[in-house]
Amino acid sequence: MAPPTGDVVRLMGRIRLDRAGSEAINELVDCLLAHRWEAAFSEKFVQDHVGRAMQKSLSGANAEVVSGDLIKGLSSFDEWQEVFFPILGLQLNDRESLQIGRVDFINSSETNVDSLLDRANAVIDRTTNSQEEKALFKAQAAEVVRSALGHPVFCRYSVLADPTRAVELAEMECMRSLNFLRFAAPFVRGSHYYIGLGLPGEVPFANRTHLTFSSAGSFKQHHGWSGRFRSLALGTKQLSHLEELGILRAAEMLRADSLSDFEQRLLASIEWFGRSMSLLEYDFQLLCLITSLESLLSPSDDRGVRHAVSEGVAVVLGNDLDERRTVESEIADLYQKRSRITHGGNQRISISDVINLTSLTAQFLLWALGKRDEFRSRKELRNWIRDQLLTPGQSDLGEQ
Repeated sequence: MAPPTGDVVRLMGRIRLDRAGSEAINELVDCLLAHRWEAAFSEKFVQDHVGRAMQKSLSGANAEVVSGDLIKGLSSFDEWQEVFFPILGLQLNDRESLQIGRVDFINSSETNVDSLLDRANAVIDRTTNSQEEKALFKAQAAEVVRSALGHPVFCRYSVLADPTRAVELAEMECMRSLNFLRFAAPFVRGSHYYIGLGLPGEVPFANRTHLTFSSAGSFKQHHGWSGRFRSLALGTKQLSHLEELGILRAAEMLRADSLSDFEQRLLASIEWFGRSMSLLEYDFQLLCLITSLESLLSPSDDRGVRHAVSEGVAVVLGNDLDERRTVESEIADLYQKRSRITHGGNQRISISDVINLTSLTAQFLLWALGKRDEFRSRKELRNWIRDQLLTPGQSDLGEQ
């Protein structure tokens, strides 16, 4: 939807080579981006178009004509971009690609990489450079493409947008899809803790050497991988399991144009869970996991959040009263540790704390995925939990 022409004309008329003009330019850019064009255009792209329109206006052109041309130019934009990113920590077995949300994850086979090189070479061939220059550019393109996509998997995202905005959107959508795969990891591989799935530079891992000198006169050296150095391998067997659990079907939310309040909060919960799976520090992982649970379980008035979260997880995961008490106690204890961290206390978080909370959060989110058709809002979820607590024999949970 284009902005009202009158607003653009008014702002264009204010543009001058003084401070007021600069303010009008910024206001005009904001006005254009605010009318649904933010999804397609970067701020720089719109600024460039406004700058050219401003030059026409300052040269004496009619402001209304210039404004109409500006709106028409942006409205008629129809250039699609395909953005490719290398992916670390993902293996696709017995399949060429996997779609998660709006992103395609593709095997970096020779055929697929050569296909991209053919596209790059076709662009170079259409230039007016000499054959010698074209050969040089093709060699450079081959080096860049093979280096950039020199990992087992790369991702592809297509969008109608200017190149800068396309990269911004591609990174955002790629991260949403990666967070969904990180959420799926505990249901695919038991030793999911060391899986490092992400974009280059995002996943911390290294081959470290440690030297230890003892006062007893000994000297030891140790070589080994540190951080998130394992890959998530997905083949027919693993994907069939995720399909049975409903995880792959739930990933369709990433492509939906309209989501319920419950689905929006569920995706936020999965995003926080995914972030925890990309970190090394135990305290930060715990903070992300607690925030993941809060996204769905926090009461609207923010009173008694710890009690609401621990109680909600207990009601969902506990099969009987004893199990519910155990789960509630575990979540409450971890929540208390989280509070000490955020308030500057000296709180030690162990790997067992993180693994336990990761398991509980993953199970809760899996349950929530299966309730998308039942709950339309977080309030409906809270009402359901309250009803379970009012059921005879189910309400005797300990006060926190």
